[in-house]
Amino acid sequence: MLKISFLRVNILLLIGFLVPAAFAQNSDFFRIEYAHNPYNASDAEFSRFKTSFNVPFKLKNGDYFIAGMEYQHYNFTFDDEVPFPTEDIDRLHVLDLNLSYTTKWNENWRLVLLFAPRIASTWTGSLESDDFQLNGTAYIVKNRPNLDKPYRLILGIGINSTAGVPIPLPTINYWKQFHPKWSYSLGIPKFNLKHQFTPKHSMQAFLQLDGFFVNIQERFNAPNGKRAESISYRAVVGGLGYEYDFNKYLSYYFYGGYTLNQSTILRDNDRDKILTIDDNRNFYLRTGIKFGL
Repeated sequence: MLKISFLRVNILLLIGFLVPAAFAQNSDFFRIEYAHNPYNASDAEFSRFKTSFNVPFKLKNGDYFIAGMEYQHYNFTFDDEVPFPTEDIDRLHVLDLNLSYTTKWNENWRLVLLFAPRIASTWTGSLESDDFQLNGTAYIVKNRPNLDKPYRLILGIGINSTAGVPIPLPTINYWKQFHPKWSYSLGIPKFNLKHQFTPKHSMQAFLQLDGFFVNIQERFNAPNGKRAESISYRAVVGGLGYEYDFNKYLSYYFYGGYTLNQSTILRDNDRDKILTIDDNRNFYLRTGIKFGL
């Protein structure tokens, strides 16, 4: 019998949106990014380097096949002594292969099928079965960019092994430009309200989810004697962002904010919590360059 608390189900459902919803909203050909959480009350520091690309291939009748890849490298640093071997979790790797196919479903909607295998591991040795995760999503997109108030609606359902819930999870996102200089996006993993000051300068207020679930290859015993076999990070981040468009395709961005809620947790083989490493809120910084399609 699957025993999961109501709160945990809700958290996992939200995280389950991350892969399909983020990919559905991502039209970048190439992106490189750095994020940083400085030392907080837990004396823990966190940083992430991320790079990704997506290449579309046009097929007949307006269909497309899109091949993409994303790599994330996480670093954890602990200022004080902690009661477990930090060298086993100080560097984490997440590698996604994104393969999708899109076709015109009818006059109003496009159908998108996404298959996204993932490697999420400390990668201290040869890859093992627990390092691999499989994710897949089917969603439909209604895009109206040529209206006076353009909008885009995404609805879908998929399986995300990272969420830890063996049931299909919903995907939903709605974006609308309700004024020549104002737009908003409602959904998961990000909500934002954006203002375009000039054709090159824009700012936005945002609220977003961030997180990962990674297998620990060199497993170890926590202070309570339980075996640590994976590590997860979950955060709700709010703040402000700035973007500068060099041209129609190339942009620089910077986000600054605060983690309204966050937790870094060691988990056992059943993904149950055995030790909370860090649950103190913190500043959040993220910057990068993207090249859009």
